[in-house]
Amino acid sequence: MSEERLITVPQNARVFCIPQEYLAICTRERTRKKKNDSGIVTYHETDECAAAILRIIERWTVWKLKTYQMKSGGDLPWVYMNQADMREWELIDTYGEYRITQALKLLVGRGFLNTRNNPKNSWDRTLQYQFNKANIQAAIATLPPFRNIEEWRAQYQGIDAAILGDRDLNIADAIPQIPSQIPTEPIAQTPNGAAQTPPTKAKKPTSQPRKKRKAEDRVPAAQMNPMKDAIAAAFGWDWDTMTSSEAGQIQKAARELCRAKATPDEVPRVYAYCAQNFEQFGPGALTTNLSKARAKFKPQPMKPVIRLPKNPSRDCKECGGNGQTTDLNTGKTIPCQTCLAAEGATDGDEAAA
Repeated sequence: MSEERLITVPQNARVFCIPQEYLAICTRERTRKKKNDSGIVTYHETDECAAAILRIIERWTVWKLKTYQMKSGGDLPWVYMNQADMREWELIDTYGEYRITQALKLLVGRGFLNTRNNPKNSWDRTLQYQFNKANIQAAIATLPPFRNIEEWRAQYQGIDAAILGDRDLNIADAIPQIPSQIPTEPIAQTPNGAAQTPPTKAKKPTSQPRKKRKAEDRVPAAQMNPMKDAIAAAFGWDWDTMTSSEAGQIQKAARELCRAKATPDEVPRVYAYCAQNFEQFGPGALTTNLSKARAKFKPQPMKPVIRLPKNPSRDCKECGGNGQTTDLNTGKTIPCQTCLAAEGATDGDEAAA
């Protein structure tokens, strides 16, 4: 439903809204102790981020059904979306990476979303999401009916009519003031009658917002995915069975190796170097021993072959029959060029004969 705006918004400005029914089903069960330690209270906490993501996947699913003229009776199409696009474009930076990750875990755990990897390209690790219509509809069916919006509107229209009457809505005093329900404390006074200012409470330090990674610090997926697969293959880990901590170690090591301009072909050599020097090590050891492994497995340059005279002449004035002379410019020992020239002429005469 499009709503009229009272202001002029920038071009391509997006609207972020969450359906009420999704807020009702996207909840987490929490427990806390009572103040008097008489027991534990169980309550449900709404995850607004999960509800928003569920609406995003539903909207893209409907768009695919209409665009590609698919039938909604069969399997619903899969939606390809990485978390960076979901955070920056769809959620307009309302929630951070950790909040989005936890919300996706909630939706997958409740069976509202199905996930899979790219079935055609195994190197593509970006998840695909499928809207599970049956489970979502079953969860919504358990909700009680919501309050009728028409009753809510009629109630407030009656209040406005009783307060305003025939007065103009443009008059400032026609707008009713909502009385405060917060009880106020009497202001203490000093003996001379002056008001005593109550002491101000120290504000709790707020957590610093998570800094976004700069664009130049990001590694493209075309480089990260092959590197991650090479690291997992070197350690013999399977993506389907590894824990989130192990996947995080691979992610961090792959990023550092890519930024060091390493290639997936170097991973087995670095792993072999670590296996020779350590009994136990993880993916982080690949980054701390990259330079050492490169130095060990670096191909050594071949020394030039120096050809000496086979039978140097004893009467040679340049080498005196030794076959070697000293370069006056560099001081290095070099073959006698006179003896080499004499041997070359002799070899030529023998070949001609």
